[in-house]
Amino acid sequence: MARSFGKASGEADPTMIEDLLHSCAYAPVARAALASIGGAFAEEVRRFAESRDMAAGVFAARAVIRYGRRATDESLFDLARLMQGSDQPVLAGLREILAQAIGERDADGSGSRESSPPPRSRASERPRLSL
Repeated sequence: MARSFGKASGEADPTMIEDLLHSCAYAPVARAALASIGGAFAEEVRRFAESRDMAAGVFAARAVIRYGRRATDESLFDLARLMQGSDQPVLAGLREILAQAIGERDADGSGSRESSPPPRSRASERPRLSL
């Protein structure tokens, strides 16, 4: 990733973004990071992923990959700033990416929530591979 969104006068460190995008693009790592986030948010991501017939780790990894491909320099810089202010920057960044992916908030942080389709009634009855 050869993006240049600067680090002047104490601004965000772009290497944090690269760490997040490289590590959490791997489903087992994304799954473990999501488990570390935990709580209602992780449960919401899990339900959202299941409604699309995906394991949460696979959904999270795909969301990270998609974010990395589509993000503008400005959105990457905003994410890096958010991560820099956290004591767990990778988890904070992943949480933000996943919140955007499930429609909890738009990329600009406005909080617009898209409705997700209802879970399929028989998804839990089918055998599934889970990472």
